Amino acid sequence: MKKILYHLTENWIKHGYETIVVFVGIFGAFSLNNWNEQRMHKQEEIQNLNNIYNSFNENMQVESLSRLITYCVEGEELWLNYLKEKTPYHDSLLNYAYYIGASNIITPDYGLYESIKSKGMQSITSDELRNRLTMVYEQNLVEINHSVESFNQRFSAMRIELFQKYFELSIQENTRFGKNWGYFDYSGYKIKRFNNREEVKKDKDFLELVKVSYLFHLNLQIQLQGCSDNIGDIFDRIGAELRFLQYGDNKKDITFRLIGYTDVEEVALVGYFNSWRRRTGIMTKTSDGWEKTIELYTGDYEYKFIINRNKYIVDPANPDSIYRYSVDSYNSVIRVE
Repeated sequence: MKKILYHLTENWIKHGYETIVVFVGIFGAFSLNNWNEQRMHKQEEIQNLNNIYNSFNENMQVESLSRLITYCVEGEELWLNYLKEKTPYHDSLLNYAYYIGASNIITPDYGLYESIKSKGMQSITSDELRNRLTMVYEQNLVEINHSVESFNQRFSAMRIELFQKYFELSIQENTRFGKNWGYFDYSGYKIKRFNNREEVKKDKDFLELVKVSYLFHLNLQIQLQGCSDNIGDIFDRIGAELRFLQYGDNKKDITFRLIGYTDVEEVALVGYFNSWRRRTGIMTKTSDGWEKTIELYTGDYEYKFIINRNKYIVDPANPDSIYRYSVDSYNSVIRVE
């Protein structure tokens, strides 16, 4: 009987060990598989975020259109003052005539967004980032392009007729004119001189065109600013998400200082951390200069200071910088460990 009990006990212990080993093996395999899935999902999200960031940089075109519309508004204000005889004729009017009614359709890369959208946007974990992307692609850009297309459909033929009447144009061979074409290809011609400078001031249709174009461009400026703000926010959030995925929640308070310049009205800190947006980087004036503290993840950051909204300078206290051919200037560089 003792031998029987001994063998039973020995077998139970043996089978118990075997069961534990099997359980540990299954649990380990499950954990490894789950870890691999999480790692693959993380890598997929990093890839998607990088693709979105690069696509925005290369294809969004909002900033270039904003610069164009700024010139349009400036020129149309000059033209309105001239046509209403508030200011005398100046040669700059010919140059600015180029921008009356000018516009471009924004043609961003929708393929990437549609690809992400087809997966249910689940590869992007940030609800706010998903909402911003949807707003830019399905609201901001749609509204901007609709405004441009509506204006062109209503006024492009009138614009062509009046420009050919009052200006001598130097037109390239591939420039297209016609009532059925979407918009006036202002890139394909140059205004050489007036045909009749005095008559244009009497033409109510020309005055109406300038007025309508001016209001159109003012409204387009507001739409572009809203879109630009959302794009800047997307850049910020993508940068934050990427650094969180790559480095974890390891933020540090970094204080930027600019000594001197106490006689200027405003200094702003701009860089990759705020998508080079002046309004989000306004610095605080101190007794000997300016400073601003922001939270940054581990990594390298390029930055500059903007003096009174228009003068960009590198950090005179930081010897580290990098040359950027795209803008033909240097940016200061800071490394956050």
